[in-house]
Amino acid sequence: MLSKALAATQANAIRLLEDARLLYLHGRYSSSVAVSIFAIEEVGKFRLAEGIKAGTPPKRWSHRKKQTAVSVMHKSDLWLSLSAEVQRGSEELFARRISELRAQPLEETFKKLPRPHTDTSDRINEIFIEAILRRAEKLPQARYMVRTGTGVTNKTRELALYVDFTHQETVTQDPRTLTEADASEWLLQADMAVTWIGWAE
Repeated sequence: MLSKALAATQANAIRLLEDARLLYLHGRYSSSVAVSIFAIEEVGKFRLAEGIKAGTPPKRWSHRKKQTAVSVMHKSDLWLSLSAEVQRGSEELFARRISELRAQPLEETFKKLPRPHTDTSDRINEIFIEAILRRAEKLPQARYMVRTGTGVTNKTRELALYVDFTHQETVTQDPRTLTEADASEWLLQADMAVTWIGWAE
């Protein structure tokens, strides 16, 4: 059973996704992109709020932090789909990491992440990121992680909303440059994110 706050956030993420879909169907592509990213951010807020104890003062998270929270959701999904590729040729590295984890006291092993970094864990993470970059074209979760990690999600959010121009009145940013393909991609990303947190009953 969700708390009132989480249920309201979930319902709002669903509403935003449905609004983004309506905008897309009516050819309002830049607005659809903006609202899709709002839906993703609302999912990020849901995931961040899940870890807060009842009675804790409410928090305000940045757009980037909410976007990154969705990346973290995708990370476990991608780890499962890319694990064989990541481990291929790195068996010795993974065996070393397992030895490191086994050497920890049992109570440390089951503590919440993140665990302390080691050279081994950092190298495994690098290999994982390399695999994500290689597969970004085909895997939507990988595309989202790359875009968010490089700041593209935040820039696209701004592009979808605002016209920018210089003092010489040269337009440097125009929402109308976003295409149907862009709107379709962000709608897919929003749909995946909202599916992660379920649907209102």
